Amino acid sequence: MATASFSEKVGDDFIQCTICCYNFKKPKVLPCLHTFCEHCLQEWVQKNDGNTFPCPTCREQVSLPQNGVEGLKDNFFLASLVKAVTEHNKVRHGQDGLLCTTCDEGKPATSRCSECAEFLCEGCESAHRLQRATKGHTLFTFEELKTGKYDGVFKTRIAPPCSKHSGEILKLYCRTCETPICNECALFEHRDSQHDLKRIEEVATEKRKTILDLTPQCKARTQFFQQIEEVHNRLKEQLMTNTEGARQNVQKTVQTLIALVKEEGERLLTCIDTEETSRKKQIEAEIEGAQISLASAKSTCEFAETLAREGGDYEVVSFSQDLTMRLNDLTKPPAGTVDYGLANITVDYAVMGNKIKQTIPPLAQYSMPKSTENELCSLLKRTTQSLASSESRTGLGPKQNGRGRLMTKSRSRILKLKTTPAEEMQDPNENSAGRIGQSWSRHYGPEALQESDDECWEEDPRVKRLRANGRLPPARAGKEGLARAIRDFGRDLVVPQGGRKRPMRLRSACSSKDTRDYRKGYPGKRSNPGVDENYKFYMNNLKSKPDGDYIDNIHRDWWGDYKRLEMHHGYIQWLFPIREEGSNSQARELQEHEIKLIMENPEAHARILRSYEMMLDFYGMKLKDKMTGEIVHSDNWEERLSHLNNSNRNYLHITRMLKCLGEFGYEHLKAPFIHFVLQEALVEKTLSNTIESCLDYWLHTIVRKEDRIALLCLADQLWDVEPA
Repeated sequence: MATASFSEKVGDDFIQCTICCYNFKKPKVLPCLHTFCEHCLQEWVQKNDGNTFPCPTCREQVSLPQNGVEGLKDNFFLASLVKAVTEHNKVRHGQDGLLCTTCDEGKPATSRCSECAEFLCEGCESAHRLQRATKGHTLFTFEELKTGKYDGVFKTRIAPPCSKHSGEILKLYCRTCETPICNECALFEHRDSQHDLKRIEEVATEKRKTILDLTPQCKARTQFFQQIEEVHNRLKEQLMTNTEGARQNVQKTVQTLIALVKEEGERLLTCIDTEETSRKKQIEAEIEGAQISLASAKSTCEFAETLAREGGDYEVVSFSQDLTMRLNDLTKPPAGTVDYGLANITVDYAVMGNKIKQTIPPLAQYSMPKSTENELCSLLKRTTQSLASSESRTGLGPKQNGRGRLMTKSRSRILKLKTTPAEEMQDPNENSAGRIGQSWSRHYGPEALQESDDECWEEDPRVKRLRANGRLPPARAGKEGLARAIRDFGRDLVVPQGGRKRPMRLRSACSSKDTRDYRKGYPGKRSNPGVDENYKFYMNNLKSKPDGDYIDNIHRDWWGDYKRLEMHHGYIQWLFPIREEGSNSQARELQEHEIKLIMENPEAHARILRSYEMMLDFYGMKLKDKMTGEIVHSDNWEERLSHLNNSNRNYLHITRMLKCLGEFGYEHLKAPFIHFVLQEALVEKTLSNTIESCLDYWLHTIVRKEDRIALLCLADQLWDVEPA
């Protein structure tokens, strides 16, 4: 297999400025260890007022020296590395432009001295071989360098010159001042006895060792930050899901309100029309009465005037009594009054308001499912515990000041096998359930014991060991007493010489309840007969949402498309439905009648197994025997297992996958899967990061207690097995 060249090992990203995206020119390093070109920093500083400016990468505030960017520390390491990579590329690719660096004649270089780190022309090469001081140096011609066998030559770099004394090289190091110095500096500025001077090579060896000792701890911490990033990515996904759910709820509610308001509007308009008709008739009746009275009054007045003017005495006397009575009646004030309220219309919105109140909930909240939140918290906690365990193994703790201040409280949450007294093993910040000092008791606390029966535990090797040592409590002590005896007996055990120490802990309450509710069939959960989306999906009649596809298309087109399976976040709840709420608001919880319908249909039931096989391939595994559930490595298992080991988000998917298998009659496939993971995690060390999820969640999805206990015993046996 071809070996990467010197420039390929370094990589462009390491020697390129993140502002200008070109190789560093006069690189300046900030206190946060981020490096940028001098001119790039000058432009950046001009955009920020004041004596400080934020680092372009991490935003940490940096104090600007009195002489500006020029006063910042030079990154000689990157400057020389850029120079070395540039020279290496020119030599390897036969480019012109490399001149002799020892003479001023500008002749093209033909070789390079390994010790002096200088390019030589033909004349200087001959002189170099003859001079007493340099004739023992190793010279390489360009033809030899082009082969790539001598790339180490480019790594040789001479110390930079002293900035105070021209022509002097920084060969010494003052421990008191913590700075490299030259011989002139040692004779004048650092001549006092209080200055501790060492050769720079000796100090470099010590500091290189310190750096290499601290680097693994920092690398271990990167996993924690990756997990933090992953959790926040999940939060972002959940936010998008909840936002979409809220939008849909608002749109649906608005449509419902619009329909309700239109319906109520039609009812109110009908009421108004009815009221208008009724009152209009009343007003028209009053108008008709007034018109009749007006006509009667006019005719009476006209008759009276004509009679008085034209009638004879007899005629006047004959009509006078009736006419006088009629005229007197007309001169009296009118008895009737006008009802002005007939023109008023009242619209009563009370009924509409009550219906709106009944239709709109006071609060519609979309939040992350509690089970998902608990699993994310558990992942973060396990990462912190793993980090603390790594620190205790290396003997290097986190710094307690400045930017390196980190919380060390989590270190106590991973307990190790110890030979010290029990009181020294106790952490005052933890409850009694967290103070267990023996490996084989880590999964046998009250939470685990309360789920088992006495007959099952009578056959357990740990119970037999208690009995053999006279430590088995009486039966009346119950499960709590047995757990306490295991815990106490564990404290008295001594680690065998050469035995490996391992992290100890009990299962968390949330993980115990999560799997216990699943194994007991979700007590109290009711089935919704109106939900059938999961059945339609596995009948290939419905696409998964959002941005999904039919199940047969997923099996055909998504199999082996690892990027899609990793980046698409909505398919897993459709592929493995369970009777629990998930983070995808467009996927529905599995219902009991759907389980029955899918299992009664051979094609739909076989698709469940096909989904399991597709995800096994994604994880680097292959189902060898469908009857026994035996799992072996897939063709590209190394790459895929490595991905799974560093992708905690997939651990949540595996928990759902195993629960789904049990719902659809594939319970026999779980134990072989757990067995395979334990072997890879504890013996081969390819899935070491999965052990917590495996022992906390995956193993406890198995329904039979005896199978769970057998796998826990297997885990203890494998823990001390060295890889082949």
